[in-house]
Amino acid sequence: LYSHDDMQRETRRIDPFQEAPGTGLLGRLSDALQNNGFSVGAFSVGATSEALAGRNGLSSSTTIYNEDLESFDPKPSSKYSRIAVEYLNEATALQSGMFGETWSSLIRQSIVSNEVMKKTLKETDVGSFPRNDIGRQLEVVSRLIATRHCRGNDRDIFYVEMSGFDHHSDMLDKLDKKLEDIDAALQAFVAEMKSQKEWDNVALVAASEFGRTLSPNSGQGTDHAWAGNYFVIGGKVNGSQILGAYPSDLTEKGDLMLGRGRLIPTTSWDAVWSGVAQWFGVEDEGQLSEVLPNRGNFVRNMFTAEDLFVSVNEDDYTCETGD
Repeated sequence: LYSHDDMQRETRRIDPFQEAPGTGLLGRLSDALQNNGFSVGAFSVGATSEALAGRNGLSSSTTIYNEDLESFDPKPSSKYSRIAVEYLNEATALQSGMFGETWSSLIRQSIVSNEVMKKTLKETDVGSFPRNDIGRQLEVVSRLIATRHCRGNDRDIFYVEMSGFDHHSDMLDKLDKKLEDIDAALQAFVAEMKSQKEWDNVALVAASEFGRTLSPNSGQGTDHAWAGNYFVIGGKVNGSQILGAYPSDLTEKGDLMLGRGRLIPTTSWDAVWSGVAQWFGVEDEGQLSEVLPNRGNFVRNMFTAEDLFVSVNEDDYTCETGD
């Protein structure tokens, strides 16, 4: 329960009983949107994320590792290397198999997509972003959103990640710096989305694998816990409200208390993502259950799009951040 790797994996999947093995929450969301006729772009910035893994044969995702998208074979051994690669992967012979044909097709598609994406991002200007890690990632997201018409997508899903919150000592000083980085990055992102007139079409969901103890340890830090507080922001988010049940007793005798300020959660991630998925274009109950396989265990405590947003838009984007 308090293992970073295990709980990060569970937070990205939201499928505790592995009813859709090998998939992630955002990948299943992308699948459902594709089935509803939307053209969906799915991007992980900084590192590949299992959150974007969809079912085989449906949606796919793109990983962008930094602001300057790397070209295919940037230092070729010969000026004919590109021609040779294209020729080798275009050739079809009697002995060609399904796997070989699929591999070649993906290679050709990837080369073309890489060139289009690199050119498009290079030619896209956005405002100034802080040069910290999360700021650089959100700058890439902003560039991608600005290129949506060129890419032909009417729905985009982004995954960005920020680490370094495991403050078992000196929590106050360390957390202050982290929050300054987040604040500066979000300010720049919101300003850019407003400049692009896309802020009303964006929802950013902050997530983490678990919360921290309410009481400090001997090193003035906090330790691994369970329940936590998270936020959703966006131009059409019905903000200035706290959803979920606040604990009635924060003492060690409280019904939700496990000790050391570790609390049992009262709101599931299924509840949050159910409302986000509806706003994004997945309204059918069967589809919602495919996106969130464990949703049925929390059916009485689901948030709807009306709970989270003031209206439903025709063109929406979602961006998940994790730590």
